[in-house]
Amino acid sequence: MKKLLMVFAFIGATSIHAQANTVYFELFGNGLVYSVNYDRMVTDNISVRAGYGGLTVSSTTVDFETSLILTEDVKITMIPVLGNYLMGDGNHKLEIGGGVVLVSIDYSGNIEEIDFSIGADGAIPTGNLGYRYQKPEGGLFFKASLCPFFGDEMVTSIGLGLGYSF
Repeated sequence: MKKLLMVFAFIGATSIHAQANTVYFELFGNGLVYSVNYDRMVTDNISVRAGYGGLTVSSTTVDFETSLILTEDVKITMIPVLGNYLMGDGNHKLEIGGGVVLVSIDYSGNIEEIDFSIGADGAIPTGNLGYRYQKPEGGLFFKASLCPFFGDEMVTSIGLGLGYSF
């Protein structure tokens, strides 16, 4: 019984981290145009992150010669899921991470009375390399990073994140 209590005490002591939770808004980065993210510290140097980003573009085209009206909507949803390794002491860290961005693209249109739509889902491998400011006691959170996407061609985005750790 005594050994079992010591094991639970050890597990409890190693799983308690200052600023274990962070909620932040990232401009560009792994979520295309923007993403809202939740980051959880699982050890002192490892965090996991999940977010949501989206973009909807709509257009209407009128062909005056034929009097046809074409309405189109494209909705892109991106869900970044990454693991990060943090290096450094104090408030300033180097963040290195990797994971996938789950992508859903939905296209719909209308010509006169005819509706049509098509969609696709997939996953794009992605990474994260940058600077992370996070106080051990929580509070202001900031990050700036390079976010490569590894598809048929590598495309890199720059992400700027601002949020709160608690």
